[in-house]
Parts: sequence; structure tokens; C-alpha cells
Amino acid sequence: VLSGEIERNVPSGLLPFLADADGSGMDRDAWMRVGFTLAQVPGHAFCLTEIPAVAGDPASAAEATALGQRVYSTFFSPLDVPNWAIDERGELEWIVLRYKPSAEASPFGDEKNISIRYRVWYRDKWQEWVAAGDDPSALPTLVAEGPNPIGRVPVDVLYNARDVSRYPHPIGCSALVGVADDIRAHFNLTSLLDEQLAEQTFASLAV
Repeated sequence: VLSGEIERNVPSGLLPFLADADGSGMDRDAWMRVGFTLAQVPGHAFCLTEIPAVAGDPASAAEATALGQRVYSTFFSPLDVPNWAIDERGELEWIVLRYKPSAEASPFGDEKNISIRYRVWYRDKWQEWVAAGDDPSALPTLVAEGPNPIGRVPVDVLYNARDVSRYPHPIGCSALVGVADDIRAHFNLTSLLDEQLAEQTFASLAV
């Protein structure tokens, strides 16, 4: 039983999403394995599931499919989620996601010139902000916004292990916690060895 394939009873409308969860051909099971791998080091990862906007206003699901409008998911590292708010039950009230648009990249362009964007999701709307350059005191500029018809923030959290001491905040425990002391000790010993070798070499050169 444990080695068998997972069987899901899902509506037919979700089958395309299960077959192509990221919009690039990766099925849902493989995509979730990627997500949990990303969550192991920081302890958790964020997964945004949304339907991108398309030109026009599809009047039916068939028309939306014909226009290429479909559900897909994107993972975000905790480093790219600078802020959020939760209610008393631990449900997200809003969340800020940071990213750089790949459409602005070019083979010989300077990545530093690509504007950092912030997508803020609320329970009833979303907003897109562009960072105001290198000035940390300058506020981002609002460039787009729209409604969120599902009534919840479309972001879920994948945990390596839940940090119960931080509950209900969406914070996990890293898989490296158990070996962190050994890694630190090895790093310190290696650093001392490098310093010892450097001093010995300097003494030899001095003679």
C-alpha cells in the first residue's frame, strides 16, 4: 500500500493543474517534492497559487483555457517574504512577496538595474509595488492592483517541521538544527587550522 501511487478523487477542472502545477510541465507530486526540498534548510517555504490575468475577459472556463489562463503555483523562500500578518487563528490577513520579473532580464543586461517588485496579497485584493531604487527611505510605487475573489490569501506554507514555539506564526524548524553545533565546531576548527598554517608559512618566509 505504501509503495503504491497516490489516488485522488478530484474535480475534473483540477486535473490540468495536477498534471502541470508550475505552468512549465511539472506535475503536482514532483512540484511538491521541490517545495519540501526548498523548505528543509530554512525550515519552511511559501507557495503562491494564482490564476494570471490575460488580455480580455473570459466568459467561460473553456474561453479562459483557450486564452491560456490557468492555475499555477510558485514557491518563495522565506528570504523573499519580508512581512505578513495573521489573525488569532493563524490565518494570513496579508502577505508581502518579493521578486524580480524575469521578463526584464536580458543576456547582457545588468541584473542590478532590474526593479525589485513586491506583490501584496490581501483577503479581498492584491497590489503590485515597484521598489524605489537604492534609497532605503523611499517608499515603493503602486503600479497595479485588482480584486481577490476567493476571500483568502492564496499562499500556503510548506514546513520541514513546524516550530511550535512560534505558533501560530508560519515559521518552521530547519533540518540542519540537529547538526548546527557540529557544523559550527568543524568550521571553527578549520578556521584555526588555516590561521595556524598561515602563521607557520609566514615564519618560514621570515627565516
